[in-house]
Amino acid sequence: LSSSARRLSLFNDYVASQSIPVSIPAMIINGEHDFVTPEMSMNWTTMWSTCSISVLKGCSHFSMLEDENEFGKSVSAFIQSHDTPTRPLHFLKR
Repeated sequence: LSSSARRLSLFNDYVASQSIPVSIPAMIINGEHDFVTPEMSMNWTTMWSTCSISVLKGCSHFSMLEDENEFGKSVSAFIQSHDTPTRPLHFLKR
């Protein structure tokens, strides 16, 4: 393994070993050809029971630049699926 791949592998092992509860929705967006592979990102879902992953075909690490339309659709769908606030938003009023 290259040094960067080895560091990423060690990071994934660390993340997979943690049991930090995260209750807010989370989303990971991967490019199909990303150096952080979708399989690696699946390890991160152990920290988030509400985590979803979107893989953009034909993209690498900068999917937001490589296919901004599909990236935007993925983010919009994620936000819409979590559109209901979990607590009242009255604290936003001035």
